[in-house]
Amino acid sequence: MRNRAVTLTEPLAVTGWRDVWRATSAQLQSCLDACEAGEVARAEFCRAMKEYGFSDEDVRVCWSKLKESVQYCRNWSTNLFGN
Repeated sequence: MRNRAVTLTEPLAVTGWRDVWRATSAQLQSCLDACEAGEVARAEFCRAMKEYGFSDEDVRVCWSKLKESVQYCRNWSTNLFGN
């Protein structure tokens, strides 16, 4: 299932990377789905992060994962949203 639409499931007010640790498991699953779905879905996810108020740094790092392996992307997703 490559390049299917993936978005964040709910808005999250974020002021910095520490606030992201409180993200929901639905956001983690959305990120993992984007990793599996491919570059287009990852790009949509990064755009959604910006729209939902994630920090510029988090969004920049998200964009840097576009061409990484699925496993690398999944590890990043888990580090960002999984705790």
